[in-house]
Amino acid sequence: MGGLTIRCNWVVSCGLGKVSEKERIVLDADVIGVIERRAFRARLGNGHVFVAFVPRERLPVSARVYRPGDRVCVRMSPFDMSQGEIVEFKSKGVEEV
Repeated sequence: MGGLTIRCNWVVSCGLGKVSEKERIVLDADVIGVIERRAFRARLGNGHVFVAFVPRERLPVSARVYRPGDRVCVRMSPFDMSQGEIVEFKSKGVEEV
């Protein structure tokens, strides 16, 4: 049996176990706070707040420091929407004076 493809780039499958790459959701989010060097508080367009993190493997390559207001692309599991992995920087937030 195959999975059901949904329009927002994710696939729902009936299998149990580890989440495959095809079952990940990729969404845009806004950084709203800094927790630590690799972890950030982020908000989706629907208002859902979660922890967005930079994976350890990308940390030396991605020396970018995200600030509140920055827009990022995150990959999340449909089974755990409390955290997401930052996969791409979208745009810089508006600087406040």
